[in-house]
Amino acid sequence: MIEQDTQEDRGRAPSWKVITGLVVLLVVSAGGFGYAYFADRADRPEDSALAAFVPSSSNPDPSRKIPGVRVVDFPNRTHIKPGEQVAYTFAPPIGGSHDRVWATCTGVVYERPIRSENAAHSLEHGAAWIRTTRASTSS
Repeated sequence: MIEQDTQEDRGRAPSWKVITGLVVLLVVSAGGFGYAYFADRADRPEDSALAAFVPSSSNPDPSRKIPGVRVVDFPNRTHIKPGEQVAYTFAPPIGGSHDRVWATCTGVVYERPIRSENAAHSLEHGAAWIRTTRASTSS
């Protein structure tokens, strides 16, 4: 005889055995994934090597410990008039007065050199500028 669900059967809550089983399965799965993640990351040599370069209250700028890094203050960071040139101390420039318009920094590779004044503005906003010559890229 085929049993049919009655109105009463459809309204019943799931049994506590089913709920308990699902909760146990969820906890065991989460524990397994958590263990696999943290076991993979434990005692990685690169983590301890990088620890010296994580900012903290006692070391707010870890980049100062990197050999060769120079910190230069540029109090005069004004916008110049279009077409004006700035006599920069460094080549490529690393800061100072600059053009009001920045260089496009979306992965563009320029065929011709761009104005240093436009690039310096981009640097002020956090862009990275890689400057090469044809001689340095031909080998």
